[in-house]
Amino acid sequence: MRDHNTKDIIIFDGECNLCNGVVGGLLKFVPEDLFQFVALQSSFSQDML
Repeated sequence: MRDHNTKDIIIFDGECNLCNGVVGGLLKFVPEDLFQFVALQSSFSQDML
């Protein structure tokens, strides 16, 4: 069962125009509290990997 206080994390390539477009599209249609989008180049995602 999913905890309603946590978000699933989606790591995407922040330098990829296609990836940025997909994330932008998702942000328009997906509820804000569902996902956290993190660029692969960020220190947060590097720490996770």
